Amino acid sequence: MPHAPTDTWDLDPLYAGGPAGDPFRADADRIAAELDALVARADGTPARLEGPALDVFAQLLLDLEDLSVRLEQLGTFAGCAAAADAQGKPAIRAEARASELWNRFGRAWVVPAARLARGHADDLAALLAHPRLGHMRGMIEERRHLARFRLPEAEDALATELARDGVIAWGELYDVTSGALKIRFDRGKGPEDLSPGQLSTVLSNDDKSLRDSAHVALVEGWRGVGDTCARVLTHLTGTRQVLNARRGLDTLDEPLANAKIERRTLEAMLEAARRAQPMMHRYLALKAKAMGQDALSWSDTVSLLGTSSGDISYAHAQDFIVEQFGSFAPGLADFAVKAFRERWIEVEDRPGKRGGGFCADVPILRQSRIFMTWGGSLRSVSTLAHELGHAYHNEVLHTVSPSQRRVPMT
Repeated sequence: MPHAPTDTWDLDPLYAGGPAGDPFRADADRIAAELDALVARADGTPARLEGPALDVFAQLLLDLEDLSVRLEQLGTFAGCAAAADAQGKPAIRAEARASELWNRFGRAWVVPAARLARGHADDLAALLAHPRLGHMRGMIEERRHLARFRLPEAEDALATELARDGVIAWGELYDVTSGALKIRFDRGKGPEDLSPGQLSTVLSNDDKSLRDSAHVALVEGWRGVGDTCARVLTHLTGTRQVLNARRGLDTLDEPLANAKIERRTLEAMLEAARRAQPMMHRYLALKAKAMGQDALSWSDTVSLLGTSSGDISYAHAQDFIVEQFGSFAPGLADFAVKAFRERWIEVEDRPGKRGGGFCADVPILRQSRIFMTWGGSLRSVSTLAHELGHAYHNEVLHTVSPSQRRVPMT
């Protein structure tokens, strides 16, 4: 099959000119202006949704839904640009702008969410019966179910606005900090200053001494920023504890709601994990024996048994993945070929990238973007195949409305 033209992605179909270009800046400005208008409209929602107010509120929900799709594409572009160029100031500014707009979107939802959560039962029934809101039934019922998560409107609005400089800012700080981190290490080509993402690929190397050394280097590299990160997380925990106390929630209520599971489900999962511990211990002991060792080092726990035939090229991985997908799902194989040819994927092993990997939705274009750093191992092949599966899942979700696939929790 024809392979991907390069091992970097193409973001121009989203916004030509990059994060400092006019198309991105102009669209962000348009969305900001629309958000200001939406906040004003939303805050003016009456307590009862009777008569014409019902149709006005229905249109508000539809406008919020429409804007969420545009915001998602803007955020995907900014996040991808920042992941690929972790220290690039235009990319960092674009990501911060997208984050601020998402926070403003959350602020626009404060009053509508309160009406859905605590409004009159007759209003809820009328909304569920509204001819233009049939696809929002799940979202509306979910909001109602989560009424206990809401603070009074004024406090909810304040908490939402303060989140921009709290938990949201922490995510930005972590990304900038991790993107700037450089760790000196020799992968066999001489000493290099590697990003955590580049060094993490060594953890799957066949050479045990090399992967153990990489793990030690990663730990030491992160140790330099560990105290700062721990202090920030401690204060964020304090903020969440205050909010939970105001809402009358305990520590697990919000995580359980976000995961859409009940407490008894979590308890059953934990109990199953406890019962499975002896089996896991036996597996780890057998793995150590198969590797000719008395015990496993940390990097051994994530390494594969056996040895590979050497570095696996990105081109070979494409052929292999398409062949395997085609053996059970030809449509998935065709989809992977499209993703490779149209350069949806960033795998280049270079400094200046963030660590980790992800698949991001591009809903308006009905595409995705996949980010990772190619390590040449079977684990890299597995990661790429997994993210392509995620992208294919996004393709399926493009056939339903945003309200059916995304229900904000709080």
